[in-house]
Amino acid sequence: MEDQNWNREGFIKLEVDGSVMNNGRSGGGGVMWGPGLIWIQGFMCKLTTIPSAIAEMLGILHGLNLCWTNGYSKIELVSACIEALIWFMRSCDEQHPYRD
Repeated sequence: MEDQNWNREGFIKLEVDGSVMNNGRSGGGGVMWGPGLIWIQGFMCKLTTIPSAIAEMLGILHGLNLCWTNGYSKIELVSACIEALIWFMRSCDEQHPYRD
């Protein structure tokens, strides 16, 4: 967690990470936080042998689907994988108010 006092009214925070080990095994996972960084739910997924940026993207997609399934639509996404974030930003309408 980067900000212990995070509190955006009506939003949840989705922190995601994906990784690939030297033996090729990969996975992704994350945590959903509510206002005041109250833990909502965590998740993980085992993946096939793929590049780390793809593991991160699949973790993001899994996390977003989990958020939407649970009725959350206002989501602040946190990921350290710049390639994944650029990919999602490119697929988002440039006029969207929360794109950046």
